[in-house]
Amino acid sequence: MTRFIDRLARSLHRPAADEGRRSLLKRAAVTGTALVVAPKDYALKPLSAYAAVCSCSGSSCDCSSLCCDGYTEFCCTLNGVNWCPTGAVTGGWWKVDSSSYCASGGVARPRYYLDCHNRCGSCGCTGGVCSGACSGTHCGCANGSCANRKAGCTRFRYGQCNAGIPCLGPIVCRVVTCTPPWQIDAACSSATLTDNNTRWHHRPCLEQPYGPFPDVPPGRYYSSAVLWAHQESITTGVGDTGLFKPLNTVNRAQAITMLWRMMDQPRASKRHSFPDVPSGSYYDRAVSWGVETGVTDGYWDTGQYRPAMAVTRAQAVTMLWRMVGQPTPSRRQSFPDVPRGSWFETAVSWAVQHGITTGMGDTGRFAPHTNLDRAQMVTFLWRLAGKKAAWYDTPPPSTVRF
Repeated sequence: MTRFIDRLARSLHRPAADEGRRSLLKRAAVTGTALVVAPKDYALKPLSAYAAVCSCSGSSCDCSSLCCDGYTEFCCTLNGVNWCPTGAVTGGWWKVDSSSYCASGGVARPRYYLDCHNRCGSCGCTGGVCSGACSGTHCGCANGSCANRKAGCTRFRYGQCNAGIPCLGPIVCRVVTCTPPWQIDAACSSATLTDNNTRWHHRPCLEQPYGPFPDVPPGRYYSSAVLWAHQESITTGVGDTGLFKPLNTVNRAQAITMLWRMMDQPRASKRHSFPDVPSGSYYDRAVSWGVETGVTDGYWDTGQYRPAMAVTRAQAVTMLWRMVGQPTPSRRQSFPDVPRGSWFETAVSWAVQHGITTGMGDTGRFAPHTNLDRAQMVTFLWRLAGKKAAWYDTPPPSTVRF
């Protein structure tokens, strides 16, 4: 029976050369479903596969409804946010060429669609996708409406995202963006697949962005911190990219500028003397403030500031500690990789006491010499902004949250 279905599907569906891979697989899936649900009717009567499976996965929707078009609904229809639901991960992506929804300066640009999947737990799979029952994914019209596409029904995976996860469930929902997926989700590669059949797929909820940066989805540990930092003009993103780039390493120019902006951009009484900090650079005034307040004294004894050099986690908490007046913490930190008497020990102890850091993930360590990324930096600042006791006698700026 299986071989018969395969042969019949091939004979009935010969796609044009420019038809997308997803479209072919979608139609083949519908054909196979029709042969399983109504093999006699489909094989012997002149009707379409859609007509044979008009129940639309158990619903009573008309076959012309969105729920029956073979594609998956956008995530924002399900949870109000254009990102994967909590617990789901991206399993792959595709693009459409020259989308009017992503036009810039009157020129159409590519639009990208990311598939969100639930994990399979301990269940195995074939072809990288497990069953909905295994992954806890319900199949049906999104929100129970025939006017919405299906959610949790399509067992398919492009595979450019989270390749290290061998098994994922059916597609829960889709994310759409004008930003290349690998710039939004570090778990995605840049291997391109195209399906222009989805060019006009859209929902009004897609026009309600979660925040200012498309590469900062909701639910990440740093999401609230980035929203706060942008609102307070502590960060405006990276250059003119329109992105925050949370995993990029913070350099010394960026770090001192964020601290200076958090402190309401005070003016120093005199300019610094570092030869490697150009006059008029975006960080010039911030460095002058940092030197005058003792937040920074340059790069060791080189006589330079070295603005492009990466900032480590030890250096970052030390700068924060100095910014609030170098208070003495009431207790010592317990990280095994923070030696007693080290130049950053007191700063780390202060940061631990006030919940500004809890260490590096669940490792039980602080990782003092690991380079700090932008997500970690704004999270440190955001936590400090919410801890009144951490400021001691230092007058807090307007950016605090207490």
